[in-house]
Amino acid sequence: MNEDVQRKYEALVAFLQSPESKQLRVESERYLSEGKQVSVRISSNEGKPKYELIIKKRSEPVMKIAAISEDGATISQHFGRAPYYIVVTVEDGKVVSKEKRDKAGHHTFAASQHPDTAPGERHGYDAGAQARHATMAQSIDDCQVLIAGGMGWGAYESLKSHGIETVVTDIEDIDEAVKLYLQGKLPNLMERLH
Repeated sequence: MNEDVQRKYEALVAFLQSPESKQLRVESERYLSEGKQVSVRISSNEGKPKYELIIKKRSEPVMKIAAISEDGATISQHFGRAPYYIVVTVEDGKVVSKEKRDKAGHHTFAASQHPDTAPGERHGYDAGAQARHATMAQSIDDCQVLIAGGMGWGAYESLKSHGIETVVTDIEDIDEAVKLYLQGKLPNLMERLH
């Protein structure tokens, strides 16, 4: 074993046998219970072991937010008619990337018809509609949130069943809507569902 590795090994053994080890473990458990990341740095200072507890705020998980769009900048008013998703990736509360994805929609399913619904009945619940909604959700199955300007109840319920939180809003700018969502201030206007 080379000298550096031997020195590090001895410092580790000394640390594990020391009273400081138990004290650092107790402190570490307290910080871990608060949701923080904890590590211990063991080094040698003039031949004596030195122990340092390093505490970091646990980073937030990566989140992906999709918005429906016709132009890549504004939120479309109708989920079924929008040809694109703009997918925004958020890490530690900050936008780190944005990508444009094709979206299936009315233009994809032009040959299929919405079945007639009775007055006051919500559309989008028949088997064909549910299959179309599932197809539309496939390209955002890695997203946790969808922002739309409007949609039918069937699409809303279908996305919800896929584990995608859907927010229907009157905010038009995608960047502004994502910012408001992250601040917990994006209005969810359920009355825009039809």
